[in-house]
Amino acid sequence: MISAKKHKDWIVVDVADNGLGIDDVAKEHLFDMFYSTSQSIADSRRGMGIGLALCKSIIQAHEGTLTVHDHLPTGAIFRFTLQSQEVEL
Repeated sequence: MISAKKHKDWIVVDVADNGLGIDDVAKEHLFDMFYSTSQSIADSRRGMGIGLALCKSIIQAHEGTLTVHDHLPTGAIFRFTLQSQEVEL
């Protein structure tokens, strides 16, 4: 599920699932370059561990944040924020 809302001068986007969730140890390293969990993936392929690190770098370059939270009772929520700005054409 993807949702977005405006909060003050920020856009907040949540990407949530109902999967197995992410344990607390993995949450500490999830955005580290080349980190991948030992959990099996639905398509049996393991990632190289650069996707979330790259996402976080891009978001931080735009002065935003990227975090992960529990989606109770199961799953995870990835949340990113970016500053909201008016565009004049």
